[in-house]
Amino acid sequence: MKKQLLIVLICMLMLGTAQALGTIVSQTSAPKNLGTTSTDWWPEFQHDPANTGYSTSTAPSTAYVSWNYTTRNGGFSNPIVADYKVFIGSIKEKEIICLDSRNGNLLWVYTKLSGPVYEYASPIYAANKVYVATDSPNGANEIVCLDAQNGSLVWKVACGPIEASLVFADGKIYACEWSHTHCFDANTGVKLWEATYPGNIRSTPGLADNRLYIASDAGTIYCLNASDGHSLWNFTTNGEPMDAPTIVDGKVFFASGTSTAGAVYCLDAVAGTLIWKNDGRAFNMVILSSPAVAYGKVYIGVKGEGNAFLRGGIFCLNEATGTMMWRHRFSAIFDHGTFTSPAVADGKIFIEAQHLLYDRMLCLDANTGKTVWSFGQFGTNLYFSSPAIANGHVYFGAQLSRLKGMVFCIGASSDSS
Repeated sequence: MKKQLLIVLICMLMLGTAQALGTIVSQTSAPKNLGTTSTDWWPEFQHDPANTGYSTSTAPSTAYVSWNYTTRNGGFSNPIVADYKVFIGSIKEKEIICLDSRNGNLLWVYTKLSGPVYEYASPIYAANKVYVATDSPNGANEIVCLDAQNGSLVWKVACGPIEASLVFADGKIYACEWSHTHCFDANTGVKLWEATYPGNIRSTPGLADNRLYIASDAGTIYCLNASDGHSLWNFTTNGEPMDAPTIVDGKVFFASGTSTAGAVYCLDAVAGTLIWKNDGRAFNMVILSSPAVAYGKVYIGVKGEGNAFLRGGIFCLNEATGTMMWRHRFSAIFDHGTFTSPAVADGKIFIEAQHLLYDRMLCLDANTGKTVWSFGQFGTNLYFSSPAIANGHVYFGAQLSRLKGMVFCIGASSDSS
């Protein structure tokens, strides 16, 4: 009986992985006309301070690898793309690198960070500067501002470990360090204000209309005045919100989940009152993925929980009502769901699907949830970051067997805008 069960499991594993495999190809020279003069760049986590996860860029319709970059210095965090450059931090080494977005050539490396960058965090690009925070639980940490052209240090300030991306808006940098939220002058690094709230803030804050939204794992969403940090309202959930709030159309979208109870919420961004909540069984999982909002829909990923057969996936909700429009369950047995956040552009969704043995980067139709293409290779132990979209291409970091770091650029010149 045990032998028969083992055979069944192996068959299910191979069936689920067979459709997902792509080929990892290296191209040393970039396609011509990779860039355009009117580019919607991806300069920070989930594209913008409101964490919309949406770009007006075109997006690739095939999984063609334009280029990849490999280093032996461990895996990479989430990338950002701006001014024909890819900025990405190392999750193993104390460094941030800058690549040419058109061909993957290394432009510079800053190797003097006080610690590694958190694996689900992103740098920020603004006004020809790049900002990054470190996450070293047992060491010194800092927020660093570098010249984006050559990687030279502009300023740095000491801080505690930061497990979230920074946010830039109106000449200010916002950073969440456990129970503390800080605001710095982006040009000088001078601290403008600091606020403390119960619980730990482990997700990227969201910002819109001079309101800063932060999620505490104590179960509360806070709305702060972005000018001075004082609280405007708070909302208590039935779980632990660990994803970044997304602000679109005067509404705040976020998830709060545990292995036994969870929900996706929509609040009025000004008053903090509940507009809708979807607490269906589909969300009774830990949710680390931040919502992306586009086309009147909310897209959010979930991770499997409890046993090998409880699969994660990505779900699509109606923005106005919260009703489920479609769900895409990751097909393979032993899928772990996703720990990353979706990116949306050109009628497509891009999201990592994590498996016990390898990752896939999925491209789905944003209206139906059907697979457009899947990129990955069984047995390579590749683990992908949240993607960034710019100039008709998708960029994401990866760690290979936790020893090598890789950056991928997906998209051919015919896919560019």
